[in-house]
Amino acid sequence: MLELVPLHGRPDLLHQVFSGAIQGAWPEFMQHDPAALFRFGTPHLDGYHGIAFAVVDPTRPDTEVGRAFRTLCPRWRAGPN
Repeated sequence: MLELVPLHGRPDLLHQVFSGAIQGAWPEFMQHDPAALFRFGTPHLDGYHGIAFAVVDPTRPDTEVGRAFRTLCPRWRAGPN
Protein backbone atom coordinates (compact mmCIF):
# COMPACT_ATOMS: atom_id res chain seq x y z
CA MET A 1 0.00 0.00 0.00
CA LEU A 2 1.27 3.48 -0.82
CA GLU A 3 1.89 6.08 1.88
CA LEU A 4 1.35 9.83 1.87
CA VAL A 5 4.18 11.55 3.75
CA PRO A 6 4.57 15.30 4.39
CA LEU A 7 7.68 16.81 2.84
CA HIS A 8 8.58 18.51 6.12
CA GLY A 9 9.28 15.00 7.44
CA ARG A 10 11.07 13.83 4.30
CA PRO A 11 12.84 16.87 2.77
CA ASP A 12 15.14 14.43 0.97
CA LEU A 13 12.23 13.68 -1.40
CA LEU A 14 11.72 17.31 -2.44
CA HIS A 15 13.85 16.99 -5.57
CA GLN A 16 11.78 13.99 -6.62
CA VAL A 17 8.49 15.87 -6.26
CA PHE A 18 9.42 17.75 -9.42
CA SER A 19 11.37 14.99 -11.16
CA GLY A 20 11.01 14.55 -14.89
CA ALA A 21 8.97 11.38 -14.45
CA ILE A 22 6.37 13.10 -12.28
CA GLN A 23 6.44 16.44 -14.12
CA GLY A 24 5.85 14.57 -17.37
CA ALA A 25 2.37 13.63 -16.16
CA TRP A 26 1.31 17.30 -16.42
CA PRO A 27 0.41 18.92 -19.75
CA GLU A 28 3.24 20.90 -21.32
CA PHE A 29 1.52 24.28 -20.90
CA MET A 30 1.45 23.75 -17.11
CA GLN A 31 5.25 23.51 -17.15
CA HIS A 32 5.33 27.20 -18.12
CA ASP A 33 2.31 28.58 -16.27
CA PRO A 34 3.33 31.62 -14.19
CA ALA A 35 0.74 30.88 -11.49
CA ALA A 36 1.96 27.29 -11.10
CA LEU A 37 5.59 28.42 -11.01
CA PHE A 38 4.69 31.02 -8.37
CA ARG A 39 2.94 28.52 -6.12
CA PHE A 40 5.14 25.48 -6.60
CA GLY A 41 8.53 26.91 -7.50
CA THR A 42 11.46 27.72 -5.27
CA PRO A 43 11.48 29.69 -2.98
CA HIS A 44 7.68 29.85 -2.67
CA LEU A 45 7.13 26.17 -1.90
CA ASP A 46 9.92 26.17 0.69
CA GLY A 47 7.65 27.68 3.35
CA TYR A 48 4.87 25.16 2.82
CA HIS A 49 6.41 21.72 3.20
CA GLY A 50 3.71 20.96 5.78
CA ILE A 51 1.02 20.98 3.06
CA ALA A 52 3.11 19.29 0.37
CA PHE A 53 3.23 15.52 0.32
CA ALA A 54 5.15 12.76 -1.38
CA VAL A 55 3.47 9.48 -2.26
CA VAL A 56 5.89 6.65 -1.58
CA ASP A 57 5.93 2.88 -1.72
CA PRO A 58 7.06 1.66 1.74
CA THR A 59 9.06 -1.13 0.12
CA ARG A 60 11.06 1.57 -1.73
CA PRO A 61 10.87 4.60 0.64
CA ASP A 62 13.53 6.61 -1.20
CA THR A 63 11.64 6.54 -4.48
CA GLU A 64 8.63 8.79 -4.78
CA VAL A 65 5.78 7.66 -6.97
CA GLY A 66 3.56 10.75 -6.73
CA ARG A 67 2.84 14.04 -5.05
CA ALA A 68 -0.07 15.84 -3.48
CA PHE A 69 -0.74 19.32 -2.15
CA ARG A 70 -3.36 20.30 0.37
CA THR A 71 -5.00 23.54 -0.59
CA LEU A 72 -6.25 26.07 1.89
CA CYS A 73 -9.75 27.33 1.27
CA PRO A 74 -10.67 30.88 2.22
CA ARG A 75 -12.99 31.28 5.14
CA TRP A 76 -16.28 32.76 4.00
CA ARG A 77 -18.22 34.98 6.30
CA ALA A 78 -21.96 34.36 6.34
CA GLY A 79 -24.46 37.17 6.45
CA PRO A 80 -24.24 40.87 5.65
CA ASN A 81 -21.08 42.84 6.36
